[in-house]
Formats: sequence, C-alpha cells, structure tokens
Amino acid sequence: STGSDESSAAANNNDRLRVIGEKARALVSGLDVIVWAIDPKRNLLQSFADYIVRYATELFSKSAIICRFKIPIECNAVTLAETARHSLFLAVKEALNNVIRHSSATEVELQISPSDDALQVVISDNGRGFDWNTIRRGNGLTNLQERLEALNGRCQIESQVGRGTTVKLRIPLPHNPHEVAQSPASHPFK
Repeated sequence: STGSDESSAAANNNDRLRVIGEKARALVSGLDVIVWAIDPKRNLLQSFADYIVRYATELFSKSAIICRFKIPIECNAVTLAETARHSLFLAVKEALNNVIRHSSATEVELQISPSDDALQVVISDNGRGFDWNTIRRGNGLTNLQERLEALNGRCQIESQVGRGTTVKLRIPLPHNPHEVAQSPASHPFK
C-alpha cells in the first residue's frame, strides 16, 4: 500500500503546486495593473488601447470565446489621467469578465472609438443575453454604472435574450488637446 500512499501524496503536492502557481500568476497580474495604472507614461490613449488588447487577448486565450478588436491604428493625440484610465480599465475588465462568466458567447468584439469630445469603448457578445426584468443584478452592473458616472461618463447596456449583450462605455474628452480627461478629485481609485 506504500505505492498508493506515495502516488496520493504526489497528487496532493501537484495540487498544492498548481494552486500556488495560480495565486502567484494572479498576484503578478494584479501588480501589473497597479504599475500600469500609476505610470504617467501610459496616459496616452494608444497605451490604454494596447493594454486593453493585451489584457483581453490573455483573458480569452483561456476560453473558447473568440475575441475580435476594432481599434484605431493610432490614437496618440488623446491623453487620459491616471484615475480616468484606471477606472475605465476596471469597467472594461468587468464587462469582459461578465462575458466569460455569464454570456455563453462564442465571440466578443471590443471596439475603442475616440472622437473630438468623447471616448467610447464598446464590448459586444453573441451570447445568450438577458432580460432586464428578470435578472438578479449583482455588484458588477452597479460598479460599471458608478465607475462611468464618476468620470462624468455613462454606461449603456443593451441586451436581449438569445441575441447577446452590448456594453457601451463613454467618457467625455477635454476640448483642449493639452488638457487631460480625468475623474473628479472626490473619486479616487475604487
């Protein structure tokens, strides 16, 4: 029975190592977000777009969901403050995680569209959708709304059962290109 005990102990050790590895990856990922969020060299919209693409690519690589991107080739003229960039990233992250957790989608599209006066990020999936009247609203949808309101923006969620969900995140951009889009000082990182 020693062989059986040894293989059980080895399996137990492998499970522990797997859990340790997962926790270490999660910590490194969390630190990466923090470092990116506070680095003033990352304030250009191009940096934000690049970071979101890397994040989404990694996130969906572990799923069967195909992720497509519609992002301008260059958007360096737009600058975002650290707090605005971080809050918008957290809203995008929440919407993308909702696709994985709740949608049963096979495809998702992430679109970033800057205009003269606003920045819009749209996340659309082809999943099962939901009916606003029957879903149990968790913290995720509330967090999305609050994050965008703190940026003087808005979050619009459109969904139909059997037809997927679209989340539109829109924040105002400053009129003067030398100004920086930012959240009010009363709303630090959430």
